[in-house]
This record gives sequence, C-alpha cells and structure tokens, in this order.
Amino acid sequence: MSPPREVGRPQRVAVLHSEAGVRSIRGRGAQGLVSRRARLGAAASNFPTLPPVDTSKYQHTETVVIAASPAAVYDLVSDITRMGEWSPVCTAGEWHDDTQASFTGTNTTPDRTWQTKCRVDVADPGVEFAFTNLGMEGDAELVRWGYTFRAVDGGTEVTESWQVLENYDEFLTKLVPGMDVAQYLDGVKPVTQQGMAETLANLKAVAES
Repeated sequence: MSPPREVGRPQRVAVLHSEAGVRSIRGRGAQGLVSRRARLGAAASNFPTLPPVDTSKYQHTETVVIAASPAAVYDLVSDITRMGEWSPVCTAGEWHDDTQASFTGTNTTPDRTWQTKCRVDVADPGVEFAFTNLGMEGDAELVRWGYTFRAVDGGTEVTESWQVLENYDEFLTKLVPGMDVAQYLDGVKPVTQQGMAETLANLKAVAES
C-alpha cells in the first residue's frame, strides 16, 4: 500500500478491508450476493422496507508501532502489489495504469475469490495513504481504508482505519432486496477488526525483518 499529495485513490483491502467486510456474507461472499440477487429479483416487491442504516457506527482503527521510518513503512503500504504479504483477505493488487490513481484488489476467503475496484484518495509519502473501495463494478463508494504514519520513539506509529460509507446501505439493498444491511454489518465489523489487527501485525513483521 503507498502515499504528501491528494490524488483520486484507494488501495488495500479491498481491500482490504474489505469489500472489507465481505469476508462473509454469512459465509458466501460478494459473488454469493450477485447470484442471490438474480434469484430474488422477481420477488423484490414482496420484501419489507427496512429503515435506513446508520453506517457511521461501522468504523474502526487499529494502531501499531513499527521499528522503521515513516517513509519506509509508507513505501510498503502504498505498494498495493504487495498487499498479500500482510492482508489476510486481500491477496493481490494491480494498478490500472502508471498514474497509480486506481487499482483492482483481489480478495480470497476459503469460500471464494472476488475483485473490487479502488480509487486512491490520498498518497502523501511518509504521512498518509488512503483509498476508497468502489465495489466490483467501480461505480459505488462503499468503504474507505486509510493508513497514517507518525514518527515516534522507537520508529513509526501506524494507524489503519476502516469506514463504511453512506452508499453501502443502498448498494446492498439493490444487490439483495430485503437484506437486513445493519445485521450484516454487525457481523462484518468484528471480522474486519480482527483482519486489521492481523494486517498490522504482518506489516510489522515484514517491515522489521
């Protein structure tokens, strides 16, 4: 994953995190959502209308101190082609072109493999790297992932952040009519938290090796 300048960007986890949370849609993953939508499309009008989801509840940060410089750690994180070395879900990343303003992340769980398109939002070397997961088609702002880097005694304090965006509710409701998005995200959040802790632990191990 990689960042001082504002660009139209994402990265990680898909990554990560996520989509960050699509480590499970109760175990079926993003592709399961698509096939389920096909089955339910004709009966969509039969589903009850659920209240809008307050997505502001679905965010999290994890922090670790790494014995390396902010510039060195930034270079690792902002190189999205190396994502698979630390992320437990995002196994690969590929830049769309030489501008490195967007990329495709490949995510893998025991059940399936899927890809999401991401836009890099911030790429500030040694300071911050952030990107937005735009979903499988690249047409919806769903999840924002970010990394900040701060020099401290002993190296660099790295903070990873995950934030589900407002469009997520509408996106999933259209994909799977009648889906209880709040219930789904309630399940996604602890899985994502665990994945973020694993990501930073793996990043630390690589950076300090």
